[in-house]
Amino acid sequence: MKRVAHAFIWIGFLGLLLSAGCTLKRKGVAHENTAPRVFFSTVPVAGTVFTKPDQFFWFALDRDGYITEFQYALVPDSVVRITFSPPEKEDSVVKAFLAAHPVDNDTIWHWRIVDNIDSNGQTAVIALPTNSRLASDTVTRNTVIFVRARDDRGALSSDTLPNDVNSSLFNGIFNANPNCIAWRYFGRKNRPPRTHFESIGTCNKSPVANQGLVPTFYSLDFNTYDTSAFMEVGHCGITINYFGSDSADYPNQEQPEFDYFWELFGPFASTQTAFADTNRLWASSTYPVRWPGLGSGQSPSRQTFIRGRSVTFFGLRGFDTLTNFRPGIYHFRVRARDDAGVVAPLASAAINNFRVFHPRFDRDILLVSKSTTSGGGAFQNNVPPYGLIPDGSTPPQESSLVQNYYLKLIRDAGYGTRIDSAQDVKFFSEKSDPNFNSTIPPMPLAESLLARYKLVIFHKEKTFPTQNTNFTSMLKAYMDAGGSVWGIGREDLSDLSINFTGVGVPLEVFYDRNNTVNGVGYFNFGAEKMFFNAHASTVAGLDSMSREEFVGADPSNVAIGEGFPPLDIDTAVVLRYTVGAGRKDTSRYRQMPGVNYFVRGPKSEFLYLFRSPVGVADTSHLHGKVVALRSDRTFFKTSYFGFPLYGIQEAQAVLVMQKMLNWFIGPP
Repeated sequence: MKRVAHAFIWIGFLGLLLSAGCTLKRKGVAHENTAPRVFFSTVPVAGTVFTKPDQFFWFALDRDGYITEFQYALVPDSVVRITFSPPEKEDSVVKAFLAAHPVDNDTIWHWRIVDNIDSNGQTAVIALPTNSRLASDTVTRNTVIFVRARDDRGALSSDTLPNDVNSSLFNGIFNANPNCIAWRYFGRKNRPPRTHFESIGTCNKSPVANQGLVPTFYSLDFNTYDTSAFMEVGHCGITINYFGSDSADYPNQEQPEFDYFWELFGPFASTQTAFADTNRLWASSTYPVRWPGLGSGQSPSRQTFIRGRSVTFFGLRGFDTLTNFRPGIYHFRVRARDDAGVVAPLASAAINNFRVFHPRFDRDILLVSKSTTSGGGAFQNNVPPYGLIPDGSTPPQESSLVQNYYLKLIRDAGYGTRIDSAQDVKFFSEKSDPNFNSTIPPMPLAESLLARYKLVIFHKEKTFPTQNTNFTSMLKAYMDAGGSVWGIGREDLSDLSINFTGVGVPLEVFYDRNNTVNGVGYFNFGAEKMFFNAHASTVAGLDSMSREEFVGADPSNVAIGEGFPPLDIDTAVVLRYTVGAGRKDTSRYRQMPGVNYFVRGPKSEFLYLFRSPVGVADTSHLHGKVVALRSDRTFFKTSYFGFPLYGIQEAQAVLVMQKMLNWFIGPP
């Protein structure tokens, strides 16, 4: 009963308060927000001259809140005119400028927001403008940086500035709140950048880094590169890499990002006539796509700068392609633009010329002989072991005999109409014949010739293998463009190691000194390694292998299914070209010595296996080794036979030729 009475007393008391006009809400005058004050740090000091973007520091104070953002504006001092007045008048000069140009009502102001606030402080990297965008710009340009701050209630420090130049309050503003806008003047001068050529190449051809060279490439209309697990080859365009530098403004420091303007001129008939001819502008970073045959329609005066440091070209044409297949020379020029908008002068532009063939593939088969002769090893007395030379005869030039033999095989295989001995059979040498006729001039294989053929069959043998950089690089580029290659011969396209082993001398097919696995032998032919069986009595550990000469080859299951025959050596022919006129010892070399065998890679299939006179793999180093393989890369085809066909019985060799040509280019 007592508790109930107390409750009624409290209810009555509250009723009296309400009837007297009191409420439970707080009452009073709200606190008026105060605009923040902003200050420059002591560094960098006023008047500092910069040559690159640099850091600037400022901070702000807000007595009743916190800072949410800073804003800065860059105004040329030619407008403010601080540096045109004595130091003691700088404040009055700025005051007059602010009075004449209200901070929110004049087009001269371009405020930029920065909001990475840390304890009311601010750091900003600012690229001050330079005097001009001319490449010769080394004159200092002075700029005034104005900074203002915004607090958590939206007030700007500059809000305390009057917008009326005639306001009676104006003269007192600076005394009442001298830090409504912070300002400081600085200078900048800029030196022009330089542009550098880095390299030119394709995805399958090592880049050329020497700007003075004129490298040669094939160019197709479209990107035919396929990155599938099976192909991993193709033509992926001609890529030029370049870069800029600004060491004058960035000494001993990491270089800034550059923009670039590139131009490609051509095609020209020769390097002597190749230059930046605006009438021959093929493409540029402004017009990167050209429709062949329609003319460029491009205005050389337009310059669009890009950030990328490389450009890739497709569909470039040779010079007079439809008539004589001459290559076209292209002139590439690129200029860098630095962070101040200054473009490298033409005198320091990166320039490079390169040669282009546009493959035609209008003929079928090119037969190339690339053999050379020398004495030593298995082949004695400087007798060319490749020309089917009768004993006691004077060795003629080897090329004609080998060419005639393979030409006969092609005709007997039914493909005589696909090859013309007058123009499709060539002898290629990088130097004069050292043994028989030193007056024979070198006869290099022209890439303009390769560009016409769908298939190149090359026969190449050497008594000792050496690098053949020019020849292999040429074939590599040809395959990148879609040409097919069939290589036939022994100890060829390789680099001979001096480290003899018990199972032969390891060789690298199409030797790539940088990375063997990515060399052309692996990449284009599907052979991880190539071995040469060195038969020489002076080499320790190899005498027992002298009996393991090549006596024939057995077809794989794939080859049997396609009708490839077993192969047998023609002993009489082998004796004639291995023993020759000066050596009558027939106890050795009764079969074919020096045959190459391969370690097959994942992108090829083998056709033939080594048949040894020893007989079985358990007692032989060589029996059952892969001696012929092929690879269908969809974009092109390749095959490699590690033995010459003219040592095989001729009827079998004709059938092999027929099967291989049908696989390469279809039926006759």
